[in-house]
Amino acid sequence: MVNQEIQFFDGVVTHKRAGTKHHEFVYKYMSLYLTNVYDFEEQQIRLPSGSLWSYRSMQSCLKSKIALIINNFCLENNLDSNKLRLDLFKTPDIGSRQAFNPVCFWMLMYQGKCMLFIAEVTNTFYERHWYEISNGPLGLSPKQWYEVDKKMYVSPFTEKKGYYKFKICLIPFNIRISQFSSNHEAEIVTAIRGPLETMKEGQNAARLTKLLFNSLAVLLRIHSQALVLWIKRFRVFPHGDSGYAD
Repeated sequence: MVNQEIQFFDGVVTHKRAGTKHHEFVYKYMSLYLTNVYDFEEQQIRLPSGSLWSYRSMQSCLKSKIALIINNFCLENNLDSNKLRLDLFKTPDIGSRQAFNPVCFWMLMYQGKCMLFIAEVTNTFYERHWYEISNGPLGLSPKQWYEVDKKMYVSPFTEKKGYYKFKICLIPFNIRISQFSSNHEAEIVTAIRGPLETMKEGQNAARLTKLLFNSLAVLLRIHSQALVLWIKRFRVFPHGDSGYAD
């Protein structure tokens, strides 16, 4: 197994609603960027851990789902596994506190270029969907957008159906996600951007404190922003029996 590098992300999330009713916010966001998280010989996800942080809440079935996507993509594109690397952007669990990740990103790198980008989206009902973008190499042009159909309910204030447009930049890290309704109306523009720094001894305690605060704050922010939207009388879309689009 190739050595793994752990990088600390200390950035921001911006969120802006389109349409006649104004709503936007910016908040600090901390996470980890992990390199080489897939063993191509054993065909298994290998996630690192520290004394106070881990990814133990990530179920084996979810790891198997990612492994299946990666293996199928490599076979279909006849890629040499010796030149591949799978990276992951995801907030870890801190102590016994399970982190909630509304979105995390998996990036399959081939000779230094991103060939497959997977956005793993989780809603507050803990339903998940994996959006795959493979028009690679990805992120070479700052003007390039990648479109995928929306398959899952993520908010009571947006349609279940519609589509996303992604703009991908890994250096510097900047992921933009625009969400559109089924009528092609812009709904939301979200961006996750910030610097990545290698984790070093002596800095970990402060960074783990930031990660813990981030983990505690994510769900609180989601529900508090939903309350604000409800007060502003944004249209509400019910979840229904299933959060998945037909």
